[in-house]
Amino acid sequence: IVIAIPTFSPGEYWGSIRNGIEAALQEYADISIRCIWFPYNQYDVYSCRSTYESVANLAPDAVIMGPIFECETLSFCNQLDTKAIPYFFVDSVIAGTNPWASFTTDQFACGRLMAHLMESILPADAEVVIMSAQRIGSERAHNSIEREKGFRDFFESVGKADQIHKEYFSPLNPEKSSERNKSFLLEHPKVKGIAVMNSRGHIMAELLKENRFKDIRLICYDMTGANIRCLQEGLISFLLCQNPERQGFNAVKSLIKCLLYRQPEE
Repeated sequence: IVIAIPTFSPGEYWGSIRNGIEAALQEYADISIRCIWFPYNQYDVYSCRSTYESVANLAPDAVIMGPIFECETLSFCNQLDTKAIPYFFVDSVIAGTNPWASFTTDQFACGRLMAHLMESILPADAEVVIMSAQRIGSERAHNSIEREKGFRDFFESVGKADQIHKEYFSPLNPEKSSERNKSFLLEHPKVKGIAVMNSRGHIMAELLKENRFKDIRLICYDMTGANIRCLQEGLISFLLCQNPERQGFNAVKSLIKCLLYRQPEE
């Protein structure tokens, strides 16, 4: 089997998914499984494309993937469908594909929940900025797109759609974007909330700390080591957790049921 998920540093979100996968492989160690890892850079569409091409040429028995980019995933899944290779999603679901099973959260609902939490802790006239990650290539991450849709939908439902701004930061080189992000916050003093659409909220938390922005609330995703530390320090107000270990574990469990018994996930 092939595991195609983004690279990670210790304590990060995708590391938790890998931990869940490895825990399942250990629990089902009586079944002979050859596992090959194909990591790619989630902030580089070309890295993702290259990895998917390598996996398609390998023609494995099954694939577990963490789909970040929609177009690349659609093309890859079409190839897997043609070859009748079952595949399983963790973290996200891409419309127009036919995975055997998917283990993720409702990203639109997550965006609405984030917005609801944000709106509940800010003054009525406060403005909010959505911070999205800059990526190499023309595509954004599918999850970030859906979360932003949900976030905007909630603010529109409470009549505050015009209080939202949009900015970008660089997870790969935060120093490069920090001055621009700092300037934006100084130029928009009514911004009292930052919504980070991925697990790199700690980057914005450090920016707020270093520049002594004391009245700006921050919400982001995932219980990574860096985010937990910032939460404990009071730099992050809320973290939304997606149970990544369980996603990885259940993906392997479902894959084994598929390969051994062709039994669909209930």
